[in-house]
Amino acid sequence: FGQVFSYIGSVVIVCLGALIGTRKIFIQLFGNILHAPQAFFDIKPRARILDRLANDIYKLDVVLPELIRVFNSQVFRVLA
Repeated sequence: FGQVFSYIGSVVIVCLGALIGTRKIFIQLFGNILHAPQAFFDIKPRARILDRLANDIYKLDVVLPELIRVFNSQVFRVLA
């Protein structure tokens, strides 16, 4: 019974942390793009910039929470 609550708690914490972290980093990335000099956009194609942003957001939304979940799972196994 206690495992269920600890699992649900860890999932909620990971989801909230990922959501808050992704939002902060996305705002920073978007701000950096908006403040980039015009020469940056002349050199780099638009598709490459969007692909880079999409890749970074994917890693934050999918990869990082999964790694945190696995880490939490292993920590709780060691403590149990």
